[in-house]
Amino acid sequence: MKHLIKQGPGAGIEPGFPQQKKNRNDFKKKIKKLLPVTDFFYVWTLNQNNMSQTPPKTWLLESILVTLFCCLPFGIAGIVNASKVESRFYSGDTEGAARAAADAARWTKIGFWIGLAVAILYLLYIVFVVGMFASSMSSY
Repeated sequence: MKHLIKQGPGAGIEPGFPQQKKNRNDFKKKIKKLLPVTDFFYVWTLNQNNMSQTPPKTWLLESILVTLFCCLPFGIAGIVNASKVESRFYSGDTEGAARAAADAARWTKIGFWIGLAVAILYLLYIVFVVGMFASSMSSY
């Protein structure tokens, strides 16, 4: 009972753990309240640092055009990679953004050249078939 005989603030409170535990819980609550703000300012400062740089080319428009007019699977791969470029750049991952831009460019170019080759082969096939049909009709 010796520890309960106390005068002044905190009189009658057992020294040590209960009061310290309460203060620790208050501190944890304050930290939890501050963490989202801290994370926001951390991301904001990262974004401010990235503002001096420009994001890499996204290849999004080219990927959409390749998807519509040339080769659907490669165009979709280009769109998926192109959509990752800006989000990675503004989250601070400039290397990942550059890698996604390079992947988008690769898939878009592959889709374009395959689409062009298929179009040329189709055109040659049509010319050949029409030529065969025209030559067979002229002999009658």
